[in-house]
Amino acid sequence: METDDRILAGVQHRLKKSLKDAGISMRSASLAAGRGPGFVSNLLSAGNDPSISNLAEVCNSNKISLAYVLLGIEISDETLELIDLFQKHPEKRDGILLLLSDRAS
Repeated sequence: METDDRILAGVQHRLKKSLKDAGISMRSASLAAGRGPGFVSNLLSAGNDPSISNLAEVCNSNKISLAYVLLGIEISDETLELIDLFQKHPEKRDGILLLLSDRAS
């Protein structure tokens, strides 16, 4: 349970930091997500366990990276495009991975 609490605290911290860095108040973020003015504040309150769909709603409506909020990593548009291509063309993965690993050597 302690690990879950640390993970949740990290998610809440990153959402709060992302909003602050973007100059977006919790109230504004809540309203942009189409929710009541205290919605984001409640998500960030101790003891609350926000759902991924609620986090996605807030992140997407405020142009905040959901990947960063959930995982603590930024994913570029190019990386998202590669992931999408990998999913659409699984038969080509091995060749692409081989090409990338050869270049890294």
